Amino acid sequence: MAELTILQPGDSFEPIAGAVGLLFECAPDSQVCRRNPDALALPELIGDFDSVKRAASDLATRLLAGEPCMRGIAQLRIFEEVLIRELQSAFHTVHLSRRLTALGIRRCRFLKPSRFAQGLVDMNRDLALDLELAVPGDRLRPPIAGSLANSWRRLTQARFTGSSLRGELGLALNRIDPFRRRRALLPRRLRKRGGLWFYSTAYTFTQIGLLYEPYFASPFEFLVESATTGGRPLRESGRAFVGVYEFASWADAPTKRELGDAVEALTAHLDSVPLQGDDSLARAILVRSDFMRTFLDHLLPLGLFSTRLFERWIERARPDALVVGNPVFEGYALHVARQRGIPTILLQHGILGDFCQFVDPPADHYVVRGEFWKEFLAPTARRRASVLNPSPAAGVEVAALAGRTTLVFVSAPYSAQQFYAESDLDEILGVLIAAAYETGRELVIRVHPLERVAYYRARAGHLLARMSPAAQVSYSQGPGLDELMRRAIVAVTFSSAVFLDCLLHGVPIVSFDWHDFSYRTQIERWGAFHFARDLSHLGMLIRDAVAGRLLPFSKNAEPFLAASPAAMLRSELARLTRSTG
Repeated sequence: MAELTILQPGDSFEPIAGAVGLLFECAPDSQVCRRNPDALALPELIGDFDSVKRAASDLATRLLAGEPCMRGIAQLRIFEEVLIRELQSAFHTVHLSRRLTALGIRRCRFLKPSRFAQGLVDMNRDLALDLELAVPGDRLRPPIAGSLANSWRRLTQARFTGSSLRGELGLALNRIDPFRRRRALLPRRLRKRGGLWFYSTAYTFTQIGLLYEPYFASPFEFLVESATTGGRPLRESGRAFVGVYEFASWADAPTKRELGDAVEALTAHLDSVPLQGDDSLARAILVRSDFMRTFLDHLLPLGLFSTRLFERWIERARPDALVVGNPVFEGYALHVARQRGIPTILLQHGILGDFCQFVDPPADHYVVRGEFWKEFLAPTARRRASVLNPSPAAGVEVAALAGRTTLVFVSAPYSAQQFYAESDLDEILGVLIAAAYETGRELVIRVHPLERVAYYRARAGHLLARMSPAAQVSYSQGPGLDELMRRAIVAVTFSSAVFLDCLLHGVPIVSFDWHDFSYRTQIERWGAFHFARDLSHLGMLIRDAVAGRLLPFSKNAEPFLAASPAAMLRSELARLTRSTG
């Protein structure tokens, strides 16, 4: 095998002469596999996901050890999960290079630029590999070009509505004024000192705070990064909140000299870690990555600013405890609060992500929703974790499967998945639309809060026009999930917290055998999902569900969603808010 053509997301499905490799996840009977039957599948090219994650986590630990603190905080460690993800991609690139050599490939052709193509180009130059690389165009487009393209896509999908225009204007203002100096012109609204504070940067994080709030000793004082994200559920429920940038001062922004010293110290630290072999290659890919450029140019100055911002918040608000629903951008608040001896609590807001099994978040206490999730945590985090979950059975009506009428597709943020391909999503939706038409059932596409209904309406619309225009397809987002679950015959998803609602409502869950996700290995052992081997099997499972032959998870859902008595919740949360662990 002398030449290999690499197909990536968005490439043409037309048959290609010669050997082909696929750098994205797709079903074995997908269109691209049917047209290229001898194609090398993704795992064969980039290695085993689990072992690569472990290698990336181990390297991240060594790179972060002894990281110099800036304004009292190790700034890169805040993004440890992102760092592991970037190193995972770097190790995948190294594995791809090794695989090409083992296959005797002398020429590798890409149809468009990508991070993998650029990684191979850099390795080829640094190591003088005997590999000819054909990559059209120059390096990947700069981040600003990608940001503008994403903004235009969001606007067109939303059809230039007033809310979408306001959202994009807000993002543009934040790029122009990242240190929120404009907030100095507006009045301050701090209403209360002391008490329990909940800080949120996203809709779903606020939602989990509202779920747990009744069991804390007193109502939360809500602090939000943005009124349109973390503040949205509070507005919907008529709750007051304070914006975090109300605490900002013009003096909080770092100077050019401070930034220059910080960048120099951090890059010198990364270079000083003694590494060999693949670890050294992965570091070289990391330091040239878009993430490191973005971190040094944007995230680091924002991190230094945020460190001062939360110091000011603590000085003015004097919180008795800090509760959050996520540990990443909330990490600055958690670190500063712990330095001041203020108890910090992290609530599990949904499913645990890919790297929770490796990362120890900067919180005194980690509240998880079941033993399944506690066992998934890194050992150090597990020791500080408590299983506390409001009784999930209260008010849940489990309807008989025979009386249900709806097929449900639960989306996940596909664009956040590294090996996502819209072609795969279209083929999954095509199977669902065909099944809805054939069985006379309605298909409801339940859209994740971070995605837009307009995106799925457009994709499904193209498929309906071409395939089954008479199929019933509707869309759901926000409120109404319980009512939808009561009507659901089956739910199709691969990485969504809605699977927990499916367990409570007795809805059979179908997932995809060709997709990797964080808790995949663990959930397979429990038998909670029916995994479709390919698209044909997916259609068969849906028809089985309509016929009543596909059964829901029959075991106790307690390991996933514990039923903690209200008295236990109140006493334990009161104890956690008094303790710094």
